[in-house]
Amino acid sequence: ALTTDFDWSYPLKVLATGVALGFFWKVYQFDDYRFDFFAPLVGILVFVIWMLLVEPSMESTMRFEEQIAGLPSAAVFLWLVFRVVGSVITVPLVEELAFRGYLLARLSGQPPSVHARLPFSFFAVLASSMLFGLMHTDWLAGTLAGLAYAGARYRRGHTGDSIVAHMTTNGLLSAYVLWSGNWSYW
Repeated sequence: ALTTDFDWSYPLKVLATGVALGFFWKVYQFDDYRFDFFAPLVGILVFVIWMLLVEPSMESTMRFEEQIAGLPSAAVFLWLVFRVVGSVITVPLVEELAFRGYLLARLSGQPPSVHARLPFSFFAVLASSMLFGLMHTDWLAGTLAGLAYAGARYRRGHTGDSIVAHMTTNGLLSAYVLWSGNWSYW
């Protein structure tokens, strides 16, 4: 979250995060989650907002291309696979469990939970969304994303909805990055 250089260790981070998520999976209690189409719509909306607000950085894109230029094609492919898996699966899971499962609940005066309805708290929504925004390269876009994901969480009372919304956003961003070569969005 704090670097702008090429992250050679990204595959190891994805594996470590995946192991931690797998180890604690039963604690998260996703057994009762039922999918609906509102969450992906929120994710699409956040993707559109992100594309409108965040300018691609040609400097970042060129730096990325320079750093992978000398690597064997298989190494680049493997790194990209881990980057997509991290972006679309592990990052949304971890960030939503932290921000909408834990922080939003705690700031609302409730115990952390992935599936309990929370009493609406303007302070909790705004504070958690602003902190979420600070973790992203574009604070405003990140804060608006946090607000949208909080809305998805509140709608049915399940963090699974904010996770699906976030996965949708990151899936679309990953597809756009791979299609366009605008690596700065990663």
